Amino acid sequence: MKVYILYVLVISISITLASCDRGNVIVSLEDSSLVVTDSIHTYEGKLFDGTILSDPVDSKLTAQYQVRKGQYHGSYKEWYAKAQLKTDKHFKKGIEHGVQKGYHHNGNLSYEYRCSDGLRNGTYVEYFPSGKLQIQRQYENGSEVKNKVLDFDGKVLAHYVIRDGNYYGQLGSSNCISVINEQE
Repeated sequence: MKVYILYVLVISISITLASCDRGNVIVSLEDSSLVVTDSIHTYEGKLFDGTILSDPVDSKLTAQYQVRKGQYHGSYKEWYAKAQLKTDKHFKKGIEHGVQKGYHHNGNLSYEYRCSDGLRNGTYVEYFPSGKLQIQRQYENGSEVKNKVLDFDGKVLAHYVIRDGNYYGQLGSSNCISVINEQE
């Protein structure tokens, strides 16, 4: 009976291993067999399929992303050192596709926009770390058609539309905006 159970176990494991494809492979970004050249990922000399994880011990920022046929494909996430989400992007065959989001160190939304096959479509928004709106743009098939930029107090610095290559509205202000250092 023990031999029979061992035989069934060995057959089950063999079938499971045979049915696994390279898409389930998880490797470390620090793995010397992983080579990234011009955003193309190869592993042991072949186009990589699977998930790549960065090593949180070696850097403050950790990352996890999916790759198919050597290109970004699926979810791409980065975290700050304290496990707070920094970037939440999505790719299709190596180009941005779907909702893309970034976050400030304090957890507030930094930016959000939507891409369709690499082209921005719809509203792009960017926020100060406080959560106040800083930039709001409108895109159609990758082209900017409207833009509004605010200072920290909500004063409009620029507000224009673009039609037939011409800009209409308030194009800018000489006021300077302080850059907030997000590096830790």
